[in-house]
Amino acid sequence: MFYRLIRKIPKSLYWGFSFLYRTIKIFFNAHGIILSNSLAFSLILSFVPFVVAIAILSSKLPLSSDVVRNIEYFYFNKFIPQSGQAVYSQFKFSFANSHQLSWLGTISLVISSYSMMFTTEQHINMMFRITKSRKFWKLILNHSLILICGFLLIYQFGLLSNLVEQYISGQDLRYFINMSFAHCFTAFVFFCCYKFMPKRKINWKNALICTFLATTSFIFVQGYFILSIQHFRNEYYLLYGSLVMLPIFLLWVYCEVFIILFFAQMLHSLESPNFRTKFVK
Repeated sequence: MFYRLIRKIPKSLYWGFSFLYRTIKIFFNAHGIILSNSLAFSLILSFVPFVVAIAILSSKLPLSSDVVRNIEYFYFNKFIPQSGQAVYSQFKFSFANSHQLSWLGTISLVISSYSMMFTTEQHINMMFRITKSRKFWKLILNHSLILICGFLLIYQFGLLSNLVEQYISGQDLRYFINMSFAHCFTAFVFFCCYKFMPKRKINWKNALICTFLATTSFIFVQGYFILSIQHFRNEYYLLYGSLVMLPIFLLWVYCEVFIILFFAQMLHSLESPNFRTKFVK
């Protein structure tokens, strides 16, 4: 009877589950959990220097301080699940004083930002079983282009969000449009990780497939965190007190790192010759 049920399953669905099971198995055999812990720890250490470096760059743009603050507020409230403005309030002091840093302090922040990207690329290459990194000048060039494009895109979406707040009256519609901007930027980040960070040629179609799956997973996890905070806010405050956002933020970073590396492993499976011979034909 069990065999008959299996035969009734569409072949495409069967191969899909088989491929997913194979990817999960390879991910755990490749120590994906340990690599997620390592990358999450590195990102947590580099997160503050990275966002402060972005704030310093934004202060150099021909934008008013009100626009810059609105953009910072938008991204810190759309990307990171939180209660109220908890996370933004923690970083607002750093943003306000970022322009007072010396050139040496600014250079150290930039180095920390590049270090975060180098570490991310290294962990993604580990999922591809690649141990050697690019030449240093190629690393700098590659990540500089990603940073510049990401920086321009994030401020473009931020400015569009300000226009939405000014000219669209419906609160639900404004929220939907703003979240769409945030998810588009999330997809851009995933695409850069999967297309340009591995030290090998990646098929555009496979990169887009993994970008779509990773972004969808990101949205579901983000929604879970938001609902969890809304329904269990009092319990979180009873457990953690004034530090309520710290464990939530740390768990959030780990979940997103897990998503990045898991779908990097799936991309490696899609790119392997065994997949093309076993699953495509």
